[in-house]
Amino acid sequence: MAESKDIVTANDTEAGKLKINKNMTIAELMTVDPMIPNILVREGMHCVTCGAAPGETLEQAGGVHGMTDDQIDNLVDRINDFLSVL
Repeated sequence: MAESKDIVTANDTEAGKLKINKNMTIAELMTVDPMIPNILVREGMHCVTCGAAPGETLEQAGGVHGMTDDQIDNLVDRINDFLSVL
C-alpha cells in the first residue's frame, strides 16, 4: 500500500488495473468508477450527497464517520479488489 503522503489518482495502475488510495478526494473517487459512490453509501458514508465532502480525502471522510485507520485501509482494499475484476 502506498504511504499516506502518496496521492494515487485514477491514472495510476497496477498491471493495467485502476487503484485508489485513501488520500484521494471523494470527488476523485467518484470519477474512477460509477459504482464507488454505492460502495461508500453501503459503508454508511453518504459523502456523495454532502457538499463539503468532494474536497475531503477518503481518510478524512472515514474519520468523520468514526472509522478507524484499519477500517479505512480495509475499505480501500475492498474498493481496489472491486476495481481489479473490472
